[in-house]
Amino acid sequence: MEEDFDRPERPHPKVQARSLAFNQLLREWITAHPGAPDLAMWDDPEFVRAANVIDGRDPNYGLNEA
Repeated sequence: MEEDFDRPERPHPKVQARSLAFNQLLREWITAHPGAPDLAMWDDPEFVRAANVIDGRDPNYGLNEA
């Protein structure tokens, strides 16, 4: 069987679901914080926790809170 290199590969449904969930989280954060600097969401512990949960990591992964 010959491979079809012209047809793009589709992401796995779980990967697509994580991507959609993260995009929704990002849109909601941007809407709730108008005028915030680019990438400011990564300084928000609640955003980081939610992103970690979407990725299947420990919610506190990467947080340096005292």
